[in-house]
Amino acid sequence: MIEIYNEQVRDLLGTDASHKKLDIRNNGHNGFNIPDASVLPVNSISDVLDLMNSGQKNRTVSSTALNDCISRSHSVLTVHVQGTDCVSGCSLHSYLHLVYLAGSERVDKPEVTGDRLKEAQHINKSLSSLGDVIAALAQKNSHVPYRNSKLTQLLQDSLGGQAKILMFVHISPELDLYGETLSTLKFAKRVATIELGAARVNKESTEVRDCKFEPCDLLWS
Repeated sequence: MIEIYNEQVRDLLGTDASHKKLDIRNNGHNGFNIPDASVLPVNSISDVLDLMNSGQKNRTVSSTALNDCISRSHSVLTVHVQGTDCVSGCSLHSYLHLVYLAGSERVDKPEVTGDRLKEAQHINKSLSSLGDVIAALAQKNSHVPYRNSKLTQLLQDSLGGQAKILMFVHISPELDLYGETLSTLKFAKRVATIELGAARVNKESTEVRDCKFEPCDLLWS
């Protein structure tokens, strides 16, 4: 479980209280694109929830004029699953990203200054980069600007190909937040325009069958 705070990737499950900074490496082989992040074994849903609660306590939060306690980073929990085909003996690897995006905010509304202003600017910039990637995918552009932010770089292999994506969009009923609500709904509409194409059946003969990892799934919040 990691967080992206001010364009820095931090380990939320490590023992280092200062948050060890991590590098992203898009090797595309086994899903471990942050090789130095803490990887802990889990045997049940309750184990995953316990780790999520532990990581959540290490997230960067603060207070603004709009919220007493609000996240100042994006967090990503990745669940890796391995299995073995009993017939072929082939090992399969798949993974699920659970992504919590920090909400975009107009810097004048929450009256942020100093570090809070810097955090808001980084959040908005990374969300804008995500929007650019979504637009490029929707238009089927030959170049998709994944590397414009740590967020899109980390999720590159989950935003295209045969990945399955599910996004939940949260909006506020407060009239004062009409602008943010409208912006969020427009963002969701852009996401809904993306067509990754129908899933393809991977068929290989016994002689050339290789042990490949399955496409990752992505859950947004």
